[in-house]
Amino acid sequence: MNTKTESKFVISELGPRPPYYKVADYLWGQGANIDSDGNSTNPEDTNWTELSVCFRDDESPYVHVDPISENPLILEVRSTSYELAKKAAEFIANETGGILKNTCA
Repeated sequence: MNTKTESKFVISELGPRPPYYKVADYLWGQGANIDSDGNSTNPEDTNWTELSVCFRDDESPYVHVDPISENPLILEVRSTSYELAKKAAEFIANETGGILKNTCA
């Protein structure tokens, strides 16, 4: 059971998402050894709504992205690392034109 507090950010009014691997590239650098899971239908899919990603080479925590509403689409970005959650949420908001809100630090 995870006892660490998660930092959470919410993104609303967002457009198409960047391909999932671009989130990982932004967080850890292009070509980083990552583990990911989500509902992207192919590497270039911009309609995904679920993503879990982490850096495999250390004890890096996961960053999770999940919908909290489908219509309208509102995504929650969370991680036990405030810095990773914030960095991922800012990237996704900037790439999608979405509105970012911190819900829990």
